[in-house]
Amino acid sequence: MTNEIRTGDLLGLARVQSRRRLKSLANIAVKFEPEQLTLLNSLLDEFARKSSIIRAQENQNV
Repeated sequence: MTNEIRTGDLLGLARVQSRRRLKSLANIAVKFEPEQLTLLNSLLDEFARKSSIIRAQENQNV
């Protein structure tokens, strides 16, 4: 995946922003509590699910 985001690519923008937030969180966190890991895992699962739905819709529209 390139660093360049196409105009109107909201999914790409969301990926970049999520990556930045996770890196920032990792930089300031000494350790993660189990509850934080559970919430982070849920967030990533939801993002992956929605990403695959959006990708499937984009592929159908092409």
